[in-house]
This record gives sequence, C-alpha cells and structure tokens, in this order.
Amino acid sequence: MMETNCVGCGGSMAGHIHTQSHPAMTVKDWCQVTGSRYTPLIPAREGLTHAPYYGPGVGIGTTTTYPQSENYVAEAGNVSVVGGHGYVIAENAVLFDPAFGPHSERFRFANSTLSMIGDDIQVAAYRSNNHHLDSGVLFQSWYAGNYHHWLVEHLPKLMLLEQAGIPSEIPLLIDARVFAVPQLLEVFDAVDRQGHELIGLEPDAEYAVDHLVIPSNMFGTGPDLQPGLDVVVGDVTVDREAVEFLRQRVSGSGSGQRRLYIDRRAVMAPIRLRNGAEVAEVFQSFGFDVVRPAEYSFGQQREMFSNAAVVAGESGAAMTNMLLAPKETVMICLQALPFSLNVYSDLAAYGGQRSRFLVGASVERIGSIPSYQSSFVYDPDKLRDELASILRDI
Repeated sequence: MMETNCVGCGGSMAGHIHTQSHPAMTVKDWCQVTGSRYTPLIPAREGLTHAPYYGPGVGIGTTTTYPQSENYVAEAGNVSVVGGHGYVIAENAVLFDPAFGPHSERFRFANSTLSMIGDDIQVAAYRSNNHHLDSGVLFQSWYAGNYHHWLVEHLPKLMLLEQAGIPSEIPLLIDARVFAVPQLLEVFDAVDRQGHELIGLEPDAEYAVDHLVIPSNMFGTGPDLQPGLDVVVGDVTVDREAVEFLRQRVSGSGSGQRRLYIDRRAVMAPIRLRNGAEVAEVFQSFGFDVVRPAEYSFGQQREMFSNAAVVAGESGAAMTNMLLAPKETVMICLQALPFSLNVYSDLAAYGGQRSRFLVGASVERIGSIPSYQSSFVYDPDKLRDELASILRDI
C-alpha cells in the first residue's frame, strides 16, 4: 500500500503528529461562506447572571446582564475533529466560537493540541488513516470528564438536536474518557430520550468526518484565564434554557427533608478546604448527613438530592447536584474568597432555589491558580454561629 503523506507538513499520516494552522472562524460565518447548513434555534438575547448571595439569611444574589449568543445546529462536510476538544478543522479555517465570545480576550485558548496565535489557530494532533468516520455529532469540549461540565456544558446539546430534528441514528462523538466514569453514562441515559449511540474519540487524535453535526454551546467559558487574571462576572456563563432543560429531565419534585453535606474529594482540581474534617463535624452536629457523591451511582445521587431540604458543601463540581433537587432546596456553598464565579448561584437561581455563600480564610494561592481554587480554612465556631442563624430562618 502506498504511504499517505500530510499535505500540510509532508509527514506520514500513519502515526504522525499532524500540525496545521488556519484562521479562526465562527461556525456561523463559515457556514455562510461555504453555504453549509446552519439552523438557528434560539435567537441571541440578554441573559441574567446571579452573583453569589452572602446574606443575611438565604436568597438570590444581585443580577447582571450578559449577552447570550444565538443557539444553533450546523452541519459540515469533509472536516476533522480532535478527541477531547471542541473545535472543528475545516479545509481553510478552524471553527471555534469561544475565540469570538464577549470575554475572549481574557482567555489563553491554549492546551494540549491548540494554540491561538494572533487571529490564527495552530493545531497539533495525532492522525492516522484509521481515524475516519462517516458521520457524527460534535459532543465534546474541554473537561468533558468532569461531572459539572458533562451535565451543564454537554448534555443541553441534546435539546438543540431534538429541536433541530437531527436523526438519532447519527452517533454522538464524545471524549473516550467519559466511558471510564459510570455516573456520566448514567446521567446521559437519564437525559437522552432518543437512544443515541456514543462513539469515544481518543484524546488528542484527529478524526476525519464526512458529515459532522455541530450543536452550539449553551455554556460560555474558555480553557484557562490569562495569567494573573481572576474570574469576573461574565467569564463563565450558563444559559437559563440549558438549566431548565436539565431540570425537566433529572430534578426531583416536592419538598425534601434531608440535610446533606458534600464531603468533596478532589479529582480534577486541587484540595481546597484544608480543615474539611472539622467542618464536616460541625455540619453533622446540625443534623447533616455527610455524603460523597462520587461513591454513588447517578440513580442513587438522584434519589438522595431529590429528597434534600438543604445541600451544603465546598464550591466544586458536586454542587451541580442542585439540578437534581426540588426548587424548595437551599444551597449553602463554602468558598475561599468572595469571587465572581456565578455559575453555582445561577444553577440555583434558575431552578428557583435560594442560596447562601460563606467565605472562609484563604491560606494559599499557588502561581497562576485562579482565586476560586485557592486553599482555605473555615473557623468551626464561626460556622456554628452562621449555620444556626441560616437554619433558623428557613
């Protein structure tokens, strides 16, 4: 068999790191230039994001407007995707909407395969002759193996596919690492009503796709902030429609009775709450059950949180389980600093839930780690006083 060489860099396409650089474009602009199919579904609109509520009692934080992008489903022919990433490589462009978002200048847009250089994107990915697919739906991006991102960033794409009438026979192209986390597959089954096939893409490997369906993101963020920057309002957003869709598919109803304290076990982020054992003991003294969601199936988590009156814990992916809780449930979220990461307060507010954010004492921030991942401690006596006051008022 004659060896196939990369047109761009001349190297063998079998077992080769294929490097290419193209101008960045939005999916919509590329579709307009090439005449590819583009189906707008939800028009661009003004969204509301909710700041963390710091008291007194429980409530909903101050709202700020932000621009929500148009939601769409597009279709493209003879393009490529890379396992574990959310961009599309076309013949003369890299299609990458986040590079044109309202806060795009605040993000580096650099990871294991992608580098943003001026207006161009350089991609370096493993490619072989066997990485070819007839069709698929782009259903991946950064952090797909994270419980929060899988639920809030990826699963709402199912709503767009349903609205656009995309046949369920077209498989969803996901990060292969999702298959290693049973809870992610279980929650997918709970949300998916059409029985889609899942095809796992090898991380950092490029796959040629003859017919690619591209649903837009309803979750706004970049891979990493520019060095030295802290999160500000609008850096991380989630569209209300995405939260409402997820709650319709997975949330409980009625008024729960349990008090749950999430004892966080870090997986993709550093351990932050340094005196976690002391804090857990305080919550237990107020009748909270200490739970570690990662130890339960999704069905067990769903039953647990659907019966919750109060959910408390350190800021992190497990707080996404507020999506499973009734609207009467109260969230108590501990964090290092009064930062502007609004996503957990938005998840609660969009679900009609009240919350209270408690700020500890930051003890360490290493290098470029953002403020919301700073390590902290929480004084047990202060926490007892605050919990007594909060629980008395709900």
